[in-house]
Amino acid sequence: MILNHDNFEYIKIPFKFSKKYSILLFTSGIIYGFVYNCAIFVLSIVLDRLGSSRFSLSNLIRPLSIYLICMGLMFLINILQTNYQNNFKYHAFIESNKSLYTKKYRMNYILNEDSIILDKFNMLKNFDENIVNYVKSLVFFVTLFFQLLFLFFLISVYSIPTASLICLFTIIILFQVSKGGNATYEAHKKVQPLEREKNVIKEILVDFSYVEERNLFKYGDYLCTRYNNKANESRKYKNKSLSIWFFKAQFGGITFIILTIIISFILGLALIRGEISLGLFVSLFSTFIQLSDIMSWDLSDNVDHFIESSSKNRDYIEFLNLDESEYKDSISPSITKEIDSIEFKNVSFRYLNSENTILTNINFILECGKKYAIVGENGCGKTTIFKLLLGLYQNYEGKILFFDKNSNSLNINIFRNDLCVVFQDFSNYFISIKDFLQLGTSHTLLEEEIFEIFDKFNIDLKISFLSNGLDTPLGNILEEGTNISGGQWQKLCLARAVLSKKNLLILDEPTSAIDPISELKIMETFKALCSNKTIIYITHRLATIKDCDNIFVIDAGNVVENGNHKNLMCVNGLYRKMFDTQKSWYKNELGGDLLETEN
Repeated sequence: MILNHDNFEYIKIPFKFSKKYSILLFTSGIIYGFVYNCAIFVLSIVLDRLGSSRFSLSNLIRPLSIYLICMGLMFLINILQTNYQNNFKYHAFIESNKSLYTKKYRMNYILNEDSIILDKFNMLKNFDENIVNYVKSLVFFVTLFFQLLFLFFLISVYSIPTASLICLFTIIILFQVSKGGNATYEAHKKVQPLEREKNVIKEILVDFSYVEERNLFKYGDYLCTRYNNKANESRKYKNKSLSIWFFKAQFGGITFIILTIIISFILGLALIRGEISLGLFVSLFSTFIQLSDIMSWDLSDNVDHFIESSSKNRDYIEFLNLDESEYKDSISPSITKEIDSIEFKNVSFRYLNSENTILTNINFILECGKKYAIVGENGCGKTTIFKLLLGLYQNYEGKILFFDKNSNSLNINIFRNDLCVVFQDFSNYFISIKDFLQLGTSHTLLEEEIFEIFDKFNIDLKISFLSNGLDTPLGNILEEGTNISGGQWQKLCLARAVLSKKNLLILDEPTSAIDPISELKIMETFKALCSNKTIIYITHRLATIKDCDNIFVIDAGNVVENGNHKNLMCVNGLYRKMFDTQKSWYKNELGGDLLETEN
């Protein structure tokens, strides 16, 4: 437990959360230490006067009154400290969660995919409790310091070697206890991946969105067994941590008891020689007995809290110092600029903490007003290109140019303000239908234009039967909500893209939950409504991209083919193979092809 520069940085954290209650807690700890010492000294006077041959009640009243006042003050300080701790915890809860979740919202997207960062965030979820324990342990150390300091000076008056012995034993106890505290924290760290996996399994077991698969595949017993295995493994680490703590507590207690015996023997000899009074001997002996309990359980507990909290404070500071994406919370039409081109120049990419290259020297140019498709089999790198296009990843090699400027030096919000995305793994926001469509749109949507788009996309939400109309919540969280299919959710996302009136639309597998024949009809409608827009399709379903100006075929992180549909069919390569494989998906009721193969 070394006081270095980092520890002084950590001490600043509680003052950032609540300066007022941090000062009150530390001040009350110092006052308690002084009052405690005063009580010891006054008690020795009371005992001496009680045993004096010249005993009189008048001589006893003043020191006894002072002693009772000291005891009352100590009781009052304990009550006040509890109140201060509760108020501090309230402020710590608000400020810590505000800072952590704001940081998670603003930090670079790729860090959300890093398991190390996720484990660190998981450990910091209850950081308010951590910082409260940290402050409590610091207040404990401050109080204990003044208690031991008073004993040291009081005993040093009679015997400097005896006082030095107290210092030596205290240092030994602190060293041993702090050494074990690091082991406790490391054991706690090992639990985090297990806890994260437990939480994922728990969500699958209880979340409504998994109910159909739970009932159909009957995997509940398997997941319960797996959950219990992870819980047992986690418990082993926690039991190990508890064993370490118990050993430290016993070591501290036994060591201080040995010290108490030695000090009592030395003080007893001093009492016999008449160097100290009986009252001082009794008060010092009783104080050492009290401290032996404090130096075992309380000291071990607080050192554990201090070391674990200090480590979490380090994690907290490191987390807050993670790189952030450029952040702007509102949509500002005033900075919107029409996108004239996007260019990838020798772009390569690999994920953090990975040696595997996902993309290798990707080159292409996307021009305003044209239709493009990025296609390939699963795992080829399409989604990575998609996220690079959105500016979610910054750790790439090469150049990505928007408006002829490198994306890393550009305010990405200017680009995003003219962009609408339809994700394959879109979020089901359980808000009103109208609010869902309004997301990401700077202008207010009119009901007439919403119903017009619904009619063109054949979106039938039975709104005429819903008492709240477009203000009806999606999902079944609220009683008046309406539950819709995955295909209807995707249609709503496509409708939102059209209603946004953005100039650049990027679609990542936008119809994966819709059958192939319905997909053709929906996408034809979408293209007609967005004929003057720049559209980029990310897909492995090729029927809807035949009329694209340019199609980039990705395989193993490389652009292996490039051209329009007709040219790529003539090449007889990967695109032709994928297209011919998918032809059977698009048969009409009479058995004829809805796709016309062009050679």
